[in-house]
Amino acid sequence: MREPNFLSSPRVPAAVLGSRATVTLPKGLDERGLAAALAPHRDVAVLEIDDVADCFCGFSDAAAHASFRDESQRMLHYRRANFCTVEGSDDAPQFSQCCSPRKPGDKFFPCVEGFEPPAPLPACANPKL
Repeated sequence: MREPNFLSSPRVPAAVLGSRATVTLPKGLDERGLAAALAPHRDVAVLEIDDVADCFCGFSDAAAHASFRDESQRMLHYRRANFCTVEGSDDAPQFSQCCSPRKPGDKFFPCVEGFEPPAPLPACANPKL
């Protein structure tokens, strides 16, 4: 895990900062296609992928694909009782009400119940899955 501006840190070696590439990937790559598309950049320290949506479609091995799909659906969602969020609070003061205002016009922290499981992977360009 890195802080958002770690590439601006003076502690990052110049060799790392000078070894960057931006890549545009085609959509619908399995793990083999993804490895092949990234292979020309294997020696780059910082790889920026401009848009990853729908680039990875799964694994060529049916068992690995099913395992990844099932585990990502199980792990990448979150449901629980409502909890407060700062996002969308309209600058509510620190000890504001959660979920709804105390009285009309009061600022409050909106509630969230979690997030939904991820959408299914896109179809592969070479559909064997």
